[in-house]
Amino acid sequence: FLLEQVEEGTHDSAGQFTLSRDKALEKLAAFQLPRATAWVLKVVQAAVVAASDALFVRQTGTDTEFLFTPPSHWTLDMVEAAFYDPEIASERALDHFKRALWSVSLNDMRPFRLVLPGSTGALVWTGHEFRRLAAAPQNRLLLLTVSHRSVYAGKGIVGLRTLQAARTNADILAELVNFAFVCPIQLQVDSRRLDALQGCPHHGCNPKSYPIRLGFAMAEAPPFRIPPLT
Repeated sequence: FLLEQVEEGTHDSAGQFTLSRDKALEKLAAFQLPRATAWVLKVVQAAVVAASDALFVRQTGTDTEFLFTPPSHWTLDMVEAAFYDPEIASERALDHFKRALWSVSLNDMRPFRLVLPGSTGALVWTGHEFRRLAAAPQNRLLLLTVSHRSVYAGKGIVGLRTLQAARTNADILAELVNFAFVCPIQLQVDSRRLDALQGCPHHGCNPKSYPIRLGFAMAEAPPFRIPPLT
């Protein structure tokens, strides 16, 4: 991996090299997260850090939709500019959000559509570039729609497409169930609430688990917010 970095770099001096921005984004999109579905956790983090009171996830046969309240100063231009910047964004919520978008768009080559509250336009990633399209304005929630299929997959065969969509939805749901039960805001996938410590797959309420007790020591640490449904 390091040799590949050197080969793709531009020579500066005997001890330094630089990477093009496009290549840096490709590497970050491919290697920043531990699992193929971990990008959904970055959306969760973005909603939490943005101080949204809830994150709603809707799963369909073609895509996954995320709805939460974004910071009021976010614009489509701001999100697009952050997307193309491989550096860490100064705003944490935006940094989490763009890393989620990198994974699905630059690595998985899946289109997505973003509509912000009050906006009559949508930011659409086609798989190769951004386009601006007209859109019905959202009331107060950001709407992110991520396609199940890559730009190279096409429409596919109807029966097979249905099975693939079900598998994609199941994988995304499993990621949230296994890792997002600690979410400190309301997290709802369709009609199912996931923000509860008892939803932990290893220590939650099921025949093969046992209850846990949380104790807190006095330490210099950030506050631990209990998931609302706990």
